[in-house]
Amino acid sequence: MDRKEWEEHLAAAQREGKNVRQYAAEHGLSAYAMYSARRKVRQRESAAAIKVAAKAPAARISREHPFAAVRLAPSAAPLRAQLPNGVMLELAIGAGDSATLVAAIGVLAKLPCSA
Repeated sequence: MDRKEWEEHLAAAQREGKNVRQYAAEHGLSAYAMYSARRKVRQRESAAAIKVAAKAPAARISREHPFAAVRLAPSAAPLRAQLPNGVMLELAIGAGDSATLVAAIGVLAKLPCSA
């Protein structure tokens, strides 16, 4: 099966609200292969997000140092969220800076959670 077919199966499992193991069993697929495909998809998405973020003039992100300095506007309000991977996040984003907020949450949600 090629990458696109695995991505379609992963998207279908998510739409159906099933975990990888359940979906694989119901469709006669290898759960191991689905987990592997999911890991590869996440790695590609993470690499793409890092490339996009690295091109932004305000933040340079490298694999060795994935954190960037952030300047907060005086009118910034705190936002607290628990991401799907269990990471607790607190951000202070200035009014009208929703693009930065969306980008930050998108990148952080894809980072592996180390417990």
